[in-house]
Amino acid sequence: MEELIEIHRQVKQAHAKANTELGNLQAREKELKGKISMLASNVVMAEQLISKALTNESLEKARAGVEAARRKEGDAKILLSNIERAIGVLKETLPGLHNDITLAEQDIWAEQHKRLIQEIKGHPDVLQLFMKAYAASWQTGYRWEFEIYIREKIMDVEFRVDPDILANLKAEMAQQIWPQSTNQVSN
Repeated sequence: MEELIEIHRQVKQAHAKANTELGNLQAREKELKGKISMLASNVVMAEQLISKALTNESLEKARAGVEAARRKEGDAKILLSNIERAIGVLKETLPGLHNDITLAEQDIWAEQHKRLIQEIKGHPDVLQLFMKAYAASWQTGYRWEFEIYIREKIMDVEFRVDPDILANLKAEMAQQIWPQSTNQVSN
């Protein structure tokens, strides 16, 4: 059980890290788009300088300025492309991480189920009392299945299990599994 809880913790950390990284990359992407816009205007200004250049020397400076501005703009576009690709990869990864969290939680609940069943089986006197009470009900004309009898008579709930009761039991069990946090279990 401890191993399953540790796996769940690690998967939740990986999911949180991926979300943080995605946020950072999206902020960087926005920043780069602003810089690319600025660099594009630098290219336009440098090209305008070429048309205004009067001497060969000023013409060469203007051409060098245009080339430098174009290189910077190209580098920024490549970086932006890489960031957009990384964002895409992260967005593809997040559902898988969320699924891993769900599967880890299901494994923990399955293990908890097995442990509780073994605990119930460890009390044969309680099971014997259930069966005796059911047999007595049969003698009075009660003809429902044992599962319905447990819900109606033992658990004192209607034919359908009350969702509030289940939610309270789930929260209580989750607190036992993850005592450090009551928000560990996703719904």
